[in-house]
Amino acid sequence: MRLSVQAQQNRILGAAKLCFQKRGLAHTTMRDIATEADMSLGNIYRYFKNKKALIQAFTAVDAQEIAAALALLDSTTDFKGSLRAIAKEIIKALSGKAGLLIYIDMLSEALRDDELLALLNINGDEETLARSLEKAEKEHRIRLTLPPSVVALGVIAFIENVSLKCIVNSTFSEQTANRQFKKYIDVLVLDY
Repeated sequence: MRLSVQAQQNRILGAAKLCFQKRGLAHTTMRDIATEADMSLGNIYRYFKNKKALIQAFTAVDAQEIAAALALLDSTTDFKGSLRAIAKEIIKALSGKAGLLIYIDMLSEALRDDELLALLNINGDEETLARSLEKAEKEHRIRLTLPPSVVALGVIAFIENVSLKCIVNSTFSEQTANRQFKKYIDVLVLDY
């Protein structure tokens, strides 16, 4: 049975994720990914011309998932509840050692490579969240204690920080992170 292009790409992306977790981004080769995906190297190159293209696809999938989640904020009547649910999912994804390792590894590589840095679109989620916050405030669904861009920056930084803390501090759990996030949001975002 022949897999669709999308199915093959997903298979390759899954293999790449495993390789990045095991070896790190810099030490993973396209051959490693091909081996993990149980495909020939030539076949991998049919779907991704190089590792940068693969990383771009990898980050695009994450960006689409986050953008879709943040888009829910534009229509919800329970803005704070929805924001907490989104944060909970992101914290869960990042607070696993493998997820955070890949995130930090990609960021580390991007700091050495301007093209890769552009692919990661570091400010994209923050800008999207700021627009959602601003829209919700204009529609009188929430009140903000700080400007939307500052709240968005704080939310993203908080999520990244508690995710890292879940890994490096054995007494700090996802549940603790989520409880603290709720308190944090209750200070920055007020119900109308």
